Amino acid sequence: MTKRTEFRVHWPDIAPQIQALSTDAQLPQAIALLQETLELDAADLRRTDVSHVPDARLVRHVKETERLARLHLRLKEMPAAHQTIRAALAFAAQTGQTVSPWIMLAGLMLERKDTEASAILRDAPELSPIELRHLTQIAVDAGAGAAGEILAHRVLTTQGPTQTFYALLLEARAIHDPDTLLSKIAQDIADGLITRELAPVVRTAARQGAITRAQHAEATALLAQKWPEDAALARRAKALSAPGLELRDDIAPQEQVQQMLDNARRMNPDDAKFETRTRMLERLAASNMYRRVISDPGSAEVAFSPKVEGGDVLLRFAGLAEPGKLHYLDAMAAAAGLNAIYLKDPNRLFFCNGLPSMGGTLDSTIEGLRAKIAEYGEGRKVTVLGSSAGGYAALLYGVLLGADRVISLSGPSTALREVGDTIKDRRVRAILHRLEQHTTPESRDIRLQIERAGYCPQLDLVYGENNRLDRAHAELLADLPQATLHPIKGFDGHNTIAYLTDNGLLLDVLRGDMSGINSVAAART
Repeated sequence: MTKRTEFRVHWPDIAPQIQALSTDAQLPQAIALLQETLELDAADLRRTDVSHVPDARLVRHVKETERLARLHLRLKEMPAAHQTIRAALAFAAQTGQTVSPWIMLAGLMLERKDTEASAILRDAPELSPIELRHLTQIAVDAGAGAAGEILAHRVLTTQGPTQTFYALLLEARAIHDPDTLLSKIAQDIADGLITRELAPVVRTAARQGAITRAQHAEATALLAQKWPEDAALARRAKALSAPGLELRDDIAPQEQVQQMLDNARRMNPDDAKFETRTRMLERLAASNMYRRVISDPGSAEVAFSPKVEGGDVLLRFAGLAEPGKLHYLDAMAAAAGLNAIYLKDPNRLFFCNGLPSMGGTLDSTIEGLRAKIAEYGEGRKVTVLGSSAGGYAALLYGVLLGADRVISLSGPSTALREVGDTIKDRRVRAILHRLEQHTTPESRDIRLQIERAGYCPQLDLVYGENNRLDRAHAELLADLPQATLHPIKGFDGHNTIAYLTDNGLLLDVLRGDMSGINSVAAART
């Protein structure tokens, strides 16, 4: 009979090795060694009557599991950190041990017990600076907005202002109580919580959907008042509050383009977009225009361009941070001979719940759009376009409407957090939490929709070659025979629609010609 070989972890030998590896450069090795050691220790404990195991050994197992969670958090490996925290809590419960206060709080937040976690935090438990920082990340990731707001505020007031934690504070507020965001930003300015160095965070929050465009404009105006000597802030505040160009709708299409060109030529010649914008409009001015350009639709959820008899149809879905000024895009649609329908989601839910003005559900909005498309006549080809979050909507509605073609510009292909976690996409978490509360999983993943519909249109997926997350989302659909990936060489930005517009490529893309995407040198947008 072969005698069973047992292994017992000797932590005094292992712990120094793990500690030595716990530098930023060697964290993955430290995690691998600690995880393997914990698995061996757990296997040995399962072979033992726990009642005969010294408390010190059980306590050590809990503490080392907590250490593993901290190492995962240092690498921002949030799913692994969550799993490890749950393992520490489960082991402690099974063996009658207690966990550290920060692990207990993390467990509450992972279970979405935001109110309970917030109440404990208001009693100001003793937490180290690193525990405060870890808990803030966990709170925002888990959707515990109230607790996250308390934690982020405490980090900023006790450890000094940083862009990372002011961004987390805004995300937590967007999850907890988005209607109070602007008043709280104003209070932050009055209290000195937000410094001049933190002002760019407000712009980033707008791009990621944590605050609305209106909130962004008002907050930027407040920041510009606080620091009038900051020329960049002043320019941004002016641009955000400026009304759109009032295009005349009683003149010929070519005259409208000339009006746009004259306006562009009044830009500062030193502006980075001056040359590319005027060159693009000069090309349009020389093009045949099939109809007039749309007047500014303002805040309308749905707007229709003037009609081109016999023209194909373009549906355009706005992204979270797009300004809604449609003149440039619609001028190109007019030059391409397209009837355009412009859509904007006031709820900022990736259009997954449809539009309030079209019934307030995804199904009713699809039916409403199908009826509108039918009004253009039989046999019209339908192209669906969107950028960023609008790119996701373009994919979703393109599948459900049975469109001929979808152009997704740096659009995500999923809004399921478990899929996003696999590519380490931590963006728009406030929006994702709202999506989870108000939409179905099927509406939040394009592959699921394609499988359910049994149909996939032609997919043109355009993204910056050097933008890791946009590339990863496109590659999630790369195996579909209908999908063609169009990486823009050398480009690492997310604002792909601005890149195509300013480099004179969007008109060709609307016409179905994708060959020019890599023909010009990429510039950061």
